[in-house]
Amino acid sequence: MSSSSSVPLHHVFPEVGATSERPRIPMVSDGRETHFFLSCEYARHVLTVALSDAEFGEAVALAGPSVVCSRPTPGQNIVDPPSPLHFGVHLASLQVGLRFPLHTAHLSVMSYYGVIPGQFSPTTHMFIAGFLPRCMHLGIRPFIDIFLHFFHSIRPGGSESPGYLSISQRAGHRLFEAKSYPDSFKGWRQKWVWVTSVDGRGAV
Repeated sequence: MSSSSSVPLHHVFPEVGATSERPRIPMVSDGRETHFFLSCEYARHVLTVALSDAEFGEAVALAGPSVVCSRPTPGQNIVDPPSPLHFGVHLASLQVGLRFPLHTAHLSVMSYYGVIPGQFSPTTHMFIAGFLPRCMHLGIRPFIDIFLHFFHSIRPGGSESPGYLSISQRAGHRLFEAKSYPDSFKGWRQKWVWVTSVDGRGAV
């Protein structure tokens, strides 16, 4: 991905690198973004899992050694894990940069919107994965308020993807050029795996 030179991160929040305190994650509207909880009921429609053996192997390799991946069985849904220590992640999200253990910034974004990893679209995970190294390169801690300066929610469910959330770049605050990333991932909701940690304490 290539970065836009028009909005340097350190020009937006130059003071962030000087503090070690993490800001409170807002649980209500902060004036820029409406916070909402995506009820899992909207994502409970059952999709036939279409994950080949090669794709499952790819998911295992991409998720990393800190987690154990398992295949969903027929009739299972990504928001109904087999145990409280499991959750579902889409192959496409792993392909665009989602890794474990999750970075605290990734957890902050999920907490802000009240979602689990499987309710984020692959594009959202891709933006978070691209946002983190840009902050690190500049020595800026990737706080939630910085993320919300550049991104906003565009699909809190809907007729095509009920229960799923997509993030888009704010007009005039683009970190990534449009040509540097795909705008859709065909069939992504039907390709997912269960994830849990190798130590049995949960993947995050």
